[in-house]
Amino acid sequence: MVVIPPAMPSPPGSTAIYSVEITNLGDDPVTDASIHTQLPPGVTGASWTCLPMGPGAMCPAASGQGPLPPTVTLPAGGKLIYTLSVPVPPNYTSETVPVRVTALPPSGGTDPNPANNNGYAEAVITQTTRPDLVLTIDNQIGPAPYSVQYTANTMNKGTGASSGAYFSYTAPPGSEVIDVQPGEGWTCVVSKDKRYLSCETTTSIPPQGSAPPVIFVVRSPKDSTMQPFEATVTPRDSLGYPLTDANPADNTVTQSFTVGDAKLTGGGIGCAVAAPASEGMASFGALAGFLLTCFSLVRRRRVS
Repeated sequence: MVVIPPAMPSPPGSTAIYSVEITNLGDDPVTDASIHTQLPPGVTGASWTCLPMGPGAMCPAASGQGPLPPTVTLPAGGKLIYTLSVPVPPNYTSETVPVRVTALPPSGGTDPNPANNNGYAEAVITQTTRPDLVLTIDNQIGPAPYSVQYTANTMNKGTGASSGAYFSYTAPPGSEVIDVQPGEGWTCVVSKDKRYLSCETTTSIPPQGSAPPVIFVVRSPKDSTMQPFEATVTPRDSLGYPLTDANPADNTVTQSFTVGDAKLTGGGIGCAVAAPASEGMASFGALAGFLLTCFSLVRRRRVS
């Protein structure tokens, strides 16, 4: 089994043409061997033609639509050469169109060399434009002691759209993600140990456009003053696979942020003396003519 990819790159909207050779290398004929054709998700409308080679070799049909015929019958030494045409969708954002063809012996049969029953090839897709996702982080003292609240912003500064994006963050040892507020279109998952946060969106980010922010809170160990930070965002194609970024250097933010600790300090009782509300109260005497008010003093301090 041999699958030969197109000789030249194929841009979106064109047709990638593969050559698939199925040969019976054994000494005996084979009847109804199974053929499985695997195309990428979202790629439809394939067609094929068939050319027999060798005495007694016959194609199941001269041409057809969709995957290759599901079975073949070949004499010993016979070969079928399929020309497989695969349309590349105009909005296709992956860098390759992979095609895999597998041949299996008929039911009850065996193959002395199954290692050569698989063929695989990729058509290279020429993308004329590229996304350039840029990750920026806003931070503020978090709502819990020794925590930081982060806002992850993703902008596409490239010339091509990103069909989606993947955001990942790893908390430093001893720290944990305690709250996540995904923006519209984002789906986020926190690991069981609360150290790993991953978010994915399948919403397209156009050139010069932005994705809704992802807000999350990370708590550090007690008495921490700084919190190391590293997070990355990467573009995704229409099938959810990684897409090449025009400038990967700005996909990652590595920094340290100040940890906030909000707690109560001080306290006690305080008193204030107020003048009487009316002159009539003065007849009770100078001391009685004043109101004594006591209250609890509590100071709240935020240490950063």
